[in-house]
Amino acid sequence: MSNKLQRLRKKQRELLKQKALQDKPQKIPKQPVKFFTEYHKTKDPYDVKQLLGHKSIKNTEIYINIEQALFTDQTDEFHVKVAEKTEEIKALLEVGFEYICEKAGLMFFRKHK
Repeated sequence: MSNKLQRLRKKQRELLKQKALQDKPQKIPKQPVKFFTEYHKTKDPYDVKQLLGHKSIKNTEIYINIEQALFTDQTDEFHVKVAEKTEEIKALLEVGFEYICEKAGLMFFRKHK
C-alpha cells in the first residue's frame, strides 16, 4: 500500500508542477527588444554588440539578420520635407524624419511611408 501511495503522491506532484508551468505567464526576452530599438536608432552593429554584452560580432549578426528579414519589406516610398529654419528642422527630427542633404540653404528630410 505504501508504494501505491508514494506513486500517487509523485504523480500528483508532477501534475501540479505541469499546471504551475502552464499558468506561468510567458516572459518576452528583453535582449531582442533592446536590440531592435537600439539598432533602429543607430544602425551601428558594434554599438549594439557592446550594449548586449556579446563577445563576438557574429552573435550580433544573428539579430541583424532577423531584423533585416522582419523590417526590409518596407517600400522605397518616402514622405519628403524641406526645412529652412531651426524650429522646422527640430520638429521634423522629433517625428522621425532623417536628414538627407542640404542644397541652396534648404535641408531635405525623408521618412518611410
